[in-house]
Amino acid sequence: MLFLSFFFVSSIFASEKGESFIIRSFDDHIQVIAPQKYYPDQTVVIENKTLIRLIGKLQTKDLEQVRHIAIEPGKYQSLKIPNQNKGPLVFIHLSPSFQEVELRIGQEAYEIPPKR
Repeated sequence: MLFLSFFFVSSIFASEKGESFIIRSFDDHIQVIAPQKYYPDQTVVIENKTLIRLIGKLQTKDLEQVRHIAIEPGKYQSLKIPNQNKGPLVFIHLSPSFQEVELRIGQEAYEIPPKR
């Protein structure tokens, strides 16, 4: 019993990490899981957890690369961003409109807006 309670408590405090960005779009916030280090061909996975179609774009801050996406409710899309040395990536919700999200490498999981 003690082992199970220890396992449960430690799993609550475990941080989510991966080799790609994972953006989860909810009705009232966006959750981002960032990789801990830079990879040459960065992958960005965008999950639509809303009840309506998500339309957005993924771009570099200097607008060098722009990728438009449309994701149906409950689905996801994976994008490969080759040779991402042109500055930070930004995800912009076009519909439903939401604030832009800067994708920061090496940061723990974060939410936009910050946790309520």
